[in-house]
Amino acid sequence: SIHLILEHRIGDVWQSLYRLTRTLAVNDILERLDAMAAGIVRGHETSISEAKQWLDQCCKSHSKCGSNVAGGASTWYPTRLLHVMKDNGTEKMIVRLQNSNEEAPSGPYITLSHRWGGTNPFRLTKDNMSACLREINLDCLPKTFQDALKVCLDLKLHYLWIDSLCIIQDSTEDWQSEASSMQKVYQNGLLNISATSPRCLRDGLFFDRQPEKLETLVYEIPEKPDNLVYRMPWEAEREEEENQRFFLQMYFNDQVDEGRYKEQMNELVNKAPLNKRGWVVQERFLSKRILHFTSGSLVWECNELQTWEKPWPSESSESLESLNLIERELIPIGTTYDKDKLHQLWMEVLKRYSSCGITLASDKMIALSGVASAFQLLLDDEYYAGVWKSNYARQLCWRAARSKRSYRPTPYRAPSWSWASVEAQVEDIDPYISSNLVELIEIKTSLVSADFKTGPVTSGSVTLSARLIPSGHWEPYIEPTKKHSSSSTALPWAAPYKGGDILIYSRGESFTNVFPDDESDFDPQRMVISYVPILSHVFMVSLAVCEVGEAALDSEPTTAVYRRVGVCEIHLRSGSPEERDKWLEPWPKTRITII
Repeated sequence: SIHLILEHRIGDVWQSLYRLTRTLAVNDILERLDAMAAGIVRGHETSISEAKQWLDQCCKSHSKCGSNVAGGASTWYPTRLLHVMKDNGTEKMIVRLQNSNEEAPSGPYITLSHRWGGTNPFRLTKDNMSACLREINLDCLPKTFQDALKVCLDLKLHYLWIDSLCIIQDSTEDWQSEASSMQKVYQNGLLNISATSPRCLRDGLFFDRQPEKLETLVYEIPEKPDNLVYRMPWEAEREEEENQRFFLQMYFNDQVDEGRYKEQMNELVNKAPLNKRGWVVQERFLSKRILHFTSGSLVWECNELQTWEKPWPSESSESLESLNLIERELIPIGTTYDKDKLHQLWMEVLKRYSSCGITLASDKMIALSGVASAFQLLLDDEYYAGVWKSNYARQLCWRAARSKRSYRPTPYRAPSWSWASVEAQVEDIDPYISSNLVELIEIKTSLVSADFKTGPVTSGSVTLSARLIPSGHWEPYIEPTKKHSSSSTALPWAAPYKGGDILIYSRGESFTNVFPDDESDFDPQRMVISYVPILSHVFMVSLAVCEVGEAALDSEPTTAVYRRVGVCEIHLRSGSPEERDKWLEPWPKTRITII
């Protein structure tokens, strides 16, 4: 239902009308609603004006957002940018591709994040490069690109970076080179324009706002409506007083709940189609400032402020909570950070990134390479297929979440011990695990490009000094009180546990929960599976591995080679270090390589 309420304000005091002896004419109301629709609901100019204020405030006063000043030059530029300007005579928008190495840009640039949505838009190729350097025909560009160029001009800026128009799409060499610079592209941009709600490039940036997302609209009436007589509960009729302001409020619900409104704004961003893309995790994490174009409002996100267009009169700086991806203030370079906290943050990045979709399976490592490069500067560490060497033990112990079936895609993407080898949301098995039960002998990968340190790999291995517990130590156990879930049909030899995990029980002194990496490739009836304890706290975290052969490494004796097939928790009666050490005694450490 729609509720129309007329309120007035005397000075700074809001007072609701108690009774209307003469209501506004229906046509008058409709005219005012039309004005609201033009000025607030779809107000491109009104919205961009507020965005300018957010940008100006951030550039001038937010110390955590970098030193960029709107209108000032950047210190680093991508190889190519779109240069947008207006023709002095016709006011027509003109766009051309500009090579930054040959013609240095003269001001800051902004970036665009978007979804393809099944479209196949005009893109930069080897054949059209020369023509694009002269001018790009706007009619060839999808509406989202056109709107982004217009926003660029409205913000008094002239340079925009769009991946498909600034990277040569039919050149593997150019793609690899530019992909290795993604960290710099987004970190050095003044602002990221995020096409958050559009499902495809045809949608554009601006929407007819959805009333249920707006909750309430407020329109100030320029003057008191003719012949309006009102009475307050505590006083008689009176003549018009000075400093009165009248407002027409339109409510789409019985009561305005600002807390609910904030939740809706958060949902418009975090649950939007765009933020389900793997590439956008990186783009959002690295950008200093983001302007989200959603179906309900413009939303601003930077390291110090998250806010939105408020459809009611407000002079406060109310802020959304928990809008930013994760702790974005960790990214500015030049500060010393606690490395344990950074490693924990990295695991949170992996959890969020792996829950998103990615069109090309081969892009799994590339689409997070910019974030990895930023972490590398902070950690001063070596990076191997998604794993940091200084925290190798914990980062080998990821597990595939049971929310949906996980699997290993083909062709090869990463070694089996890397989270990048599976298509699944990955998570930390236990953030409080501390005691290391293995020693690292060697970890290595072969990169597709030697210059792309955080990019894709062709192979990898980790060699450990560790214990190897044979699978025969435990027997499959079915707990009669647990109901079989649908996932148990793929694993007839064991009982489902905790919604699909496998419970294996042995002799009363220990049991283990096993979490397969790929359920279709985990069958103890045809595989010899062993367990390698890696970490320990209340319980031990172990890798489930399957032997694949032997290999000679350097001058060392022949080493058994395994591949990871899962991870498990080994629980003892008390979980004490003394009980753990005694329980592990039958299995001395040996040299193990996992590929």
